Amino acid sequence: MAVSDWSATAADNTALGAVSIAEGMAPGDVNNAIREMMAQLVTAFVPTTNSNGTCYKIPGGLQICFHRITGLGPVTTADGALYRSASIAWTFPVAFLSTAPVIGALPSNNFSRGWAGLGTDGTTTSATSFTLWQTSDTFTGSTYVLSCWAVGRWA
Repeated sequence: MAVSDWSATAADNTALGAVSIAEGMAPGDVNNAIREMMAQLVTAFVPTTNSNGTCYKIPGGLQICFHRITGLGPVTTADGALYRSASIAWTFPVAFLSTAPVIGALPSNNFSRGWAGLGTDGTTTSATSFTLWQTSDTFTGSTYVLSCWAVGRWA
C-alpha cells in the first residue's frame, strides 16, 4: 500500500507495501514495516528538479511547480498607457494531469510599479507564458527576475 493509499483510520492500515502490520504480525515485520514506510515517504516527497524549475508531487494528487526566470527585459513596448515585455514562456518541470494548472508570478529585482500577467501563449498542462507590465518605459536592461508557480493535479 503506497502513501497515497494510506487511510486516516488507523485500523484500516494493515500493510506497508507487502509487509503486514496487522495484529499478530511477525516480530521481524516491525523493522521491515519501518523501512518500507521510510522508502515510501522518501519517494512520495522527493522533488523533481530540472532546468525548468522544481516540482513537488504530493500524495493525494496535488502538484506544485516553482521556477525563477532570470535575465528578463526590456519592458518598453507601448500598449495603451502601459508598457509590456515580450511574452515569456515557461515549460513546467513536470506536466500536469489533464487540466491546466492555476498559475502565478511575481517580478522582482528592482521591478518597480510593475506586475506580471498571462502571456500570449496561454496555459496548457505542460507550459504557460507571462508578460511583464509597468507604468513607464524607463527600464531597458535585462536584469528582471520572474518568480513563477503552478498548482494543479498529477493524479
